[in-house]
Amino acid sequence: MHLAEQVATRYFQAVAAGDRSTLESLFADDLIYRFPGRSSFAANYQGRDIVLGYLDLLRELTDGSLEVEILDVMTSDTRATGFVRATASQGDVEFSWQLVAVIVSRDGKITEISLFYDDQYGVDEFLDREPR
Repeated sequence: MHLAEQVATRYFQAVAAGDRSTLESLFADDLIYRFPGRSSFAANYQGRDIVLGYLDLLRELTDGSLEVEILDVMTSDTRATGFVRATASQGDVEFSWQLVAVIVSRDGKITEISLFYDDQYGVDEFLDREPR
C-alpha cells in the first residue's frame, strides 16, 4: 500500500469518526482545502487551523451524524483519489451523496484536498437549509 493511500484512508476514517487529533496530525500547516459549489461553505480554505475549524462547523451543522464509506482509493506516490459515499442529517432531513476527493501528500502530511460532488446542487441546498 502506498503511503498516499494510507494517508487518504486515515483522513476519511478520521473525518467519519470526528477524530480531530488524527486530522491535526495528518494536515500540513499550509494545507489547501478546496470545497466547491455555491453554498456558504464553498471556498478555498488555507491553513490547518482554518480547515479544522471548517470541519468542526460541518460536524456541528450535521449534529455529528456524518458517515463516510470509502468505496475505492487509487494512488500514486504523492496523490490519492478517494471515491466516497457520505450521509448526514440535519434534524429530520437526511442527505446522501458521493464524492471524489483528490488528496496530495508530502512526507506523510496532506498538503491539498480538492472535492468533487456527484450532486453539487443537492450538497449546496443541504448545507444551506434553515435549521428546523
